[in-house]
Amino acid sequence: MDMDHSLREMGVGDLSVGKKVRKMSEVFYGACKGYRDAMAVDSDDVPHELSGALRRNVLGKDASDEAVKALMKYTLKTNNQLFAYSVKDILAGKLELPDITEDITEEVS
Repeated sequence: MDMDHSLREMGVGDLSVGKKVRKMSEVFYGACKGYRDAMAVDSDDVPHELSGALRRNVLGKDASDEAVKALMKYTLKTNNQLFAYSVKDILAGKLELPDITEDITEEVS
């Protein structure tokens, strides 16, 4: 509903809203599948596969290797940290995510 309203405010016509929402959903679920598939490979290949998915879906093909590596490290760190929480804690909002600036600073410096 919110996406529908936002698209209409951006000037998308009534007949195009459904098509735009469908396209955005396809992009979102495609990216999710890419991340899931990257994390499901043999553990030695996860960094390579995840870096590729992040480059395609987040940073773009022209992103520096350092930027991709920093985001990949942050993503893996966040994934590992989330598994340490119970569903109850997550639903209650009782979690902390890693500081992304640490990973970015390490790679850039």
